[in-house]
Amino acid sequence: MVLAKEIMVNDVIAISNKALMQEVMETLVNNRIGGVPIVDDECKVVGFISDGDIMKNIGSHDQMVIDPMGFTSLWMDHKALEDKLQELASEPVMNIATHRVVSVDVDTIVEKVAEILGKRQIKKVPVLENGKLVGIISRGDLLRKAIEHNKSW
Repeated sequence: MVLAKEIMVNDVIAISNKALMQEVMETLVNNRIGGVPIVDDECKVVGFISDGDIMKNIGSHDQMVIDPMGFTSLWMDHKALEDKLQELASEPVMNIATHRVVSVDVDTIVEKVAEILGKRQIKKVPVLENGKLVGIISRGDLLRKAIEHNKSW
């Protein structure tokens, strides 16, 4: 039985819950990663931010009809990508991040980790020990370990 602690990446890149989105975007780009856990001062995971969360904020938004007190108006998204990125850069990370983070314990069996990644349709899962961040497992990490373990394919 293989456990999460045996396949997790120990050198976890994380972001402070006090960071601005500029730092998040730079971290993702500079480290060529798609998401990072957000931690508080005690290294407890309080959120997760991914490139998908960023895309939701900078992509074009559909027209919306706003009808306060019977008046109908139309809101349209006319901002350029560069303007949206500049606005997003000054936002606190916790305004954009996912707050309900799915995580696993260091002693979770790998099959359960795979099930969580698949059923929840997430790409990475933080690994905790005594409630604190100690690692991370991505779909790719899990697949690499499975292939290494079964080289006889």
